[in-house]
Amino acid sequence: RYQRRVHGACGTEAAQKLLKELEHGGCVDQYVQDQLLLFMALARGRSQLRVGPLTDHSKLAIEVAERMIPACKFSVQADAGSTNIITCDGIGMTLPGKAAAAADAAPSSSGSDSAVAGGDKQSDRYHPYS
Repeated sequence: RYQRRVHGACGTEAAQKLLKELEHGGCVDQYVQDQLLLFMALARGRSQLRVGPLTDHSKLAIEVAERMIPACKFSVQADAGSTNIITCDGIGMTLPGKAAAAADAAPSSSGSDSAVAGGDKQSDRYHPYS
């Protein structure tokens, strides 16, 4: 059954929860960290995310992403205090018809990056519409 709270008590509880999240030093709270992992897996290149303690949802999301997308690899490294750095080497997936535009927009340091210039075969392999 719904229990009514006094406005001051509700505000105090919300402030305490916010302060607890801020103490960890992560850039996202515990409710968002697992949701960003899929985007990291699909992104091109290496992504990093600073979080507080790793949640069970995040641990499961990492396991599922690595099983479904074997080319994507995550690592979790403890940082100062209770902060962790989640790193992911993503697959660079693009939408249908957008692969050429993404390749044209990708920076190339040496010009010998044939995977980007010619279309990323790794991302084509994991394309959901192919």
